[in-house]
Amino acid sequence: MISNKNEIKQFLSFGLGFTLSQQKISNDDIRWPSQIDSTGFNPNLPGGSFIDDFIYPEIEIGLSYSLIKSSNEYLRVGVSIKDLNQPNISFLGSNSEPIPTTLIISAMGSTKVFDNLFWQPQVRFHKTLNRRNISFNSNFKLITDSKSNGVIFGVGYVNNKIFNVNLGADLGRFTGIFSYDFNLNSEIAVIVNPSLEFGLGYQFCD
Repeated sequence: MISNKNEIKQFLSFGLGFTLSQQKISNDDIRWPSQIDSTGFNPNLPGGSFIDDFIYPEIEIGLSYSLIKSSNEYLRVGVSIKDLNQPNISFLGSNSEPIPTTLIISAMGSTKVFDNLFWQPQVRFHKTLNRRNISFNSNFKLITDSKSNGVIFGVGYVNNKIFNVNLGADLGRFTGIFSYDFNLNSEIAVIVNPSLEFGLGYQFCD
């Protein structure tokens, strides 16, 4: 904690993370040049060999600043670098290439709308090589009791026309939220399947 004035707390935090990540690929999704004949793709023709499942380490660093008035009124900004170690991977087992690092910049906050309703906006910027994504989330927290437990609901948008709906809850020091995203981009080159995600957080200190 860097200061505590007029009941407003300020924190500057640094973190180092280590993750074991897994990637899988299905043979049904592979199209080999040897499987193309005069009629097009023929799955009965022999293809090549590949590694369909492997695990690799990821290292991430991050720095964040928090300005906290209460558990429901705060501002947090942060920056992190993912895949700092740039692990080498290859589904073919040869000619492996490093996974590029990803820069992530995020800002989120919570402010009172009514006595029992808080607006919780969030913006996040991702950059990997020449690919850039900006995502926006606009959630609301409805307080349901005197302990600040509540229901979280809202929507989000990513700049490549991916929308998501969010639903979750704050229970004590735990926060859990489901997010379902779907693609509204009609371009054939964009392939994004609908997905359901769940995130769980724990508040270690006040």
